[in-house]
Amino acid sequence: MNDAQAEERVIALLSRCQGRARHLRFDVSCKSVDEAALAVSGSARDFVKNIFMVDASGRAVLAIVGGEDRASVSRTARILDCPALRLAEAGEMVALSGFPPGGMPSFGFDARYVLDDRLHEPWRMVYTGGGSVRSLVHICIADLLALNEARIARIRR
Repeated sequence: MNDAQAEERVIALLSRCQGRARHLRFDVSCKSVDEAALAVSGSARDFVKNIFMVDASGRAVLAIVGGEDRASVSRTARILDCPALRLAEAGEMVALSGFPPGGMPSFGFDARYVLDDRLHEPWRMVYTGGGSVRSLVHICIADLLALNEARIARIRR
């Protein structure tokens, strides 16, 4: 899937948010939280990070933490009762989600999703990957949870 197709896939999913979420495209890279914060004139606190993991059966797990936080693989593993959980390689991320590292949305593919409990403020607006390294989605946590059906637990370090 190319960037345009990935972004269109994200935009199609956002139609379920009744206009509350926006897809944004940029001429600059948004691959890291720092780059993305510059693009929107924001700060790391305005973002979520998606930490892609894989369980022993090869199934995707996406740990979603605040832009200033780091995800704990061991905490995520305990929450999901998944002892062999590990960080995914870049190729696995693309194969399992269809999205590139640095452009990964917090929804839109088959995975077990876990949202850090610190982010659970339903109407808080955050930025997440928009399907390519030059796009973002601005979305409220309530809509994010409606799209990914994430489990909520403390998974940050």
